[in-house]
Amino acid sequence: MIFLEEGGVNTAVIVGAVGVLAGFLGDQAHVMIKLHGDASNPDGFPNGTWPRTNVGLYNDATVNDKTGRPDADWSLNGD
Repeated sequence: MIFLEEGGVNTAVIVGAVGVLAGFLGDQAHVMIKLHGDASNPDGFPNGTWPRTNVGLYNDATVNDKTGRPDADWSLNGD
């Protein structure tokens, strides 16, 4: 008789835990779908397109210091 009572309690705990996990994962899936939809929809940007990148300004990874030289004090030197 004690075995049946413990089995019923354990089953209830497991079923409850699975229900909570399913609810949590369902909420996560809903948020991920919403984020994907927001990222795929460019209507919120000017002219209805994603902003253009500035890769033309940094195509060789050069970063100049305030004097215009490409040897900023915080950069790694080649020597």
